[in-house]
Amino acid sequence: DSDEGRAFVAKAGTEVKLPLMVLPDGRALSDPTNAEIAEAAGARMDLEEHVYDVVIVGAGPAGLSAAVYAASEGLRTLVVDEGGIGGQARSSSRIRNYLGFPRGVSGNRLAEQAYEQASVFGASFVLMHRVTALSRSGGQLSVSLMDGRRVRAAVVILATGASYRRLGVP
Repeated sequence: DSDEGRAFVAKAGTEVKLPLMVLPDGRALSDPTNAEIAEAAGARMDLEEHVYDVVIVGAGPAGLSAAVYAASEGLRTLVVDEGGIGGQARSSSRIRNYLGFPRGVSGNRLAEQAYEQASVFGASFVLMHRVTALSRSGGQLSVSLMDGRRVRAAVVILATGASYRRLGVP
């Protein structure tokens, strides 16, 4: 509700749809999709030009671990997730059963450090993109993304995590 915020919305015009995302370079995205936000944040857009050794679907603890191990061995590694890094672990204030943290670690810290470690080894990340299909073409696998792009890989690891639901039984 600042004067600056109101002035920016007024400057964007009457056709603007909320939510309005203002980027540091001054650009504005009107009611952006996850893919548009990811692109604005610097997500790789040249995916179809590369063949990866490993594509990992899911950026929770299992996907991040796989990314660290694959990238540290020099494999061209891509991690795709429809959300952000960490999965459900990010909502945990203390995880006590994860390798290397005998006294526990917060889900946020675990996710951030694993992401940083995988990145240092050269893993690439495409966040806020959902995988819609997995297929085989010759000796390669192909992962289709929600925006229509296809990523080719020798190996695909599905680390999609857990999804909790109630059974509806008293």
